[in-house]
Amino acid sequence: MPSGGGSTFIVPEALRAAHWAGFERAMRHPEIKDMAADLPVLCADGTVREFAGRLLALSDGLGVAIGAMAIYTDPGTTGLHPFS
Repeated sequence: MPSGGGSTFIVPEALRAAHWAGFERAMRHPEIKDMAADLPVLCADGTVREFAGRLLALSDGLGVAIGAMAIYTDPGTTGLHPFS
């Protein structure tokens, strides 16, 4: 797992391998800078709920990927369900 692995706490167990594979791919080739989707989140009570969110690849001034972040809103929908 890459450093900064705090996101593992909210990524459902069944999706963690795919999460890290996608993260590594985005860091090697950050073609998609911003993606909106309904993202499954592991909540504190153990349930998995979908939240409308955005995944963003962060890069420096030369276009080299330096990290990623997710921004979530209240439960809602973007209409895109890439993990369903």
